[in-house]
Amino acid sequence: MTLRFVPFALALLACAASADVLKDPQWQAWLDAGKSNDLVRAAQARAKAQPDDDQAAVALALAAVDDNDGARLEASLPALQACADKRPQAVCSYALGRVYGQQAMTASVFKMPGLAAKTKEQFVKAVERIHCCSRPAAA
Repeated sequence: MTLRFVPFALALLACAASADVLKDPQWQAWLDAGKSNDLVRAAQARAKAQPDDDQAAVALALAAVDDNDGARLEASLPALQACADKRPQAVCSYALGRVYGQQAMTASVFKMPGLAAKTKEQFVKAVERIHCCSRPAAA
């Protein structure tokens, strides 16, 4: 793996650390405080009521990353992938990259390179989606 993307990844994580990822202020507060049990409980309730809710999928995934729960990380992938595919949002790609990155940290030597590539791909998409959406409209 080349090290030329390390500064890019660190910059992305630094920006994400200072920005709110979740729209609901209470959910963001729980995420920031490490109260993943409260976050999971609320996100599961919303996901049950609205199965295609992107914020619930992102919240469940980020809580699983914080808890380093392999089963929940794996369970979060389908909803995050659907979120990233059907409605390209930076937050979905960012969360997907975080999940892949967390999985890569505990993966076997054989799975690690593939997960690292997926992590990079999702972080690049997240930056591109932030960049394309933050441009002012052409007059």
